[in-house]
Amino acid sequence: MEKDKSAEPDDATPTPPAGNKPASAETEGLKFSRDIAPILVGNCIGCHNEKAMAKNGKLDLTTFEKIQKGGAGGAGFVAGMPEESHLYLRLTGDETPRMPRGANRQLSEATIEKVGAWLKAGAVFDGKDPKALLTSYASTPEQLRTAELEKLSVADRDKLVETKGIERWKKGNSKATPQVTPGKNFMLFGVLPKGRVTSTLKVADTQYPKIVGLIAPSGSSEPLEKIGLYVFNERSEFVEFVRSNENREVDKLEQGTASLNVPEPYVAVIDPLGGHDEPAGPARRPSRSKKKSRDDSTEAERTLGGLITDYVAAGVVRRESEKAPVWLSLGLGSFFGSRVDPRSPSTQHLRRAAYQQFDQGWTNRANDALGGEGKPESVRAIGFGIIEALAMEPQTQASFPLFVKGLIENPGKLDDVIKDSLGADRAQFLAGTGEFVATHYGRSR
Repeated sequence: MEKDKSAEPDDATPTPPAGNKPASAETEGLKFSRDIAPILVGNCIGCHNEKAMAKNGKLDLTTFEKIQKGGAGGAGFVAGMPEESHLYLRLTGDETPRMPRGANRQLSEATIEKVGAWLKAGAVFDGKDPKALLTSYASTPEQLRTAELEKLSVADRDKLVETKGIERWKKGNSKATPQVTPGKNFMLFGVLPKGRVTSTLKVADTQYPKIVGLIAPSGSSEPLEKIGLYVFNERSEFVEFVRSNENREVDKLEQGTASLNVPEPYVAVIDPLGGHDEPAGPARRPSRSKKKSRDDSTEAERTLGGLITDYVAAGVVRRESEKAPVWLSLGLGSFFGSRVDPRSPSTQHLRRAAYQQFDQGWTNRANDALGGEGKPESVRAIGFGIIEALAMEPQTQASFPLFVKGLIENPGKLDDVIKDSLGADRAQFLAGTGEFVATHYGRSR
């Protein structure tokens, strides 16, 4: 949190840490290590640390001592006086810019008032060493929330997911009241035929352990709280849902979204069948609009289970690493989705699109995608081709999990990951994946 230079005092000597004022009834039990430090670890020190302090108000919030010292605007806080403490005023917005930056990152009123109550009670430091890094003793907000969830029964956790799910659903401006159906790992919200609800949850529950087993092998194959699956029958409802819950616009080809690193994690998709039942026999599934592009029509041929699997996998990648390459999350999502719908037109379309990239110069096109450049549909096709090549080719199958793990842990070191996991350099990596695309996908043109 950057400091206002106009508020800088003549004497910037840090305020003494311990105010020994007795806690009031409303603040009794608040501790810096347990209640305040985790807030700073989870929301502030990513920007306000020793490396980044020069461009962020010369403010380092990584230790209690440095929080006291403050930054360009002077001392970080005044014990007993939140209304004169930069730390508090930047959170409330009474000093600008408000922190954390970004409208969708502002802390809840309850969290901000917890900081204010601790300051008012005397800003007592309960640790052993004010010079110690907060991360050495403070739990992250996620760890604290996990501890709270573990205290609840499964029924109580499910109730939290259901309540939040209904709240989010309403933001999609859907006129229908969703049916809420729990599975093993997911809770589905939607208006669908019962048989499709059952089959979709079965697919999602079957695929989730496989996804986690590859992408996050050290994690649990069952989420602590069920993942909400929001299935919208109309694109307009999905678009409004994303606008309201994620504060962004939807790409014209986007059929779903996933946010698995938030409380009550979720996946939201547009039902390929628009809420209708599966057609009898091999007849072509009805589309929801006569005016559809080729991409839209192939997307409509996917099963709901395959579409959800796609976005769950991509969401797990981003949950494990927010800096994971886009091509990796899109590629793994498409790969797992294709395992559910191996013969679907959408899977065949992906392979044709990947071959087209090969035909236009695989090395250059793939390098662009690996570097984060290119249209989403091209990046997805290239990512899918690379992932399927590594997963299917006998010489790379065994190393494929190591490659994925290495890239999630070191997203900016692709060449090192290729060498360490596959024993190759980038040129060999691209040649091998390109040969796979040419050999296997050229047949489907």
